[in-house]
Amino acid sequence: MLLSIDPGKTIGYALFDNDGMVVEYGKKTDYDLEELYSMIRDNKADLAIETQFLKNNLHTFEKLVNLRTALEILTVIQGNVVYRVYPIQWQRWIGIKHKTKRSEVKRLAKEYVKNALGDIILTQDTVDAIVIGMYVFANYNRIPVLDKDNYFEDRR
Repeated sequence: MLLSIDPGKTIGYALFDNDGMVVEYGKKTDYDLEELYSMIRDNKADLAIETQFLKNNLHTFEKLVNLRTALEILTVIQGNVVYRVYPIQWQRWIGIKHKTKRSEVKRLAKEYVKNALGDIILTQDTVDAIVIGMYVFANYNRIPVLDKDNYFEDRR
């Protein structure tokens, strides 16, 4: 199983089975670490999570980094692995060019998911989480994995 998360002011998530099929998706409007971790623990799931970048709001950035770090550490302590995905990675994978306007990135990502999964009800937060998970399933052998043995290694 894989829990894919798009952290933001609203947290999008998608839970995938071992064959890469989406079994649950949704969004959280709060930073409920216990609830998010229970999805990892109860499903023995690996974690795919989008990395953050500092845009304008340092306070929001700090909260997102703290959330991501806590979920990553809880995941590796459990014996599962973490895949960190940069936005540019999944965007290029679905054919979005660098420097594309944010509104167009969102539209193209939603179109991609609808083409792959059919006409389902999606928010932008869940769209990104689904694409992140799909990207990991398609490229897992090329994405560095973080686990108990290498979590604190320098990856630059």
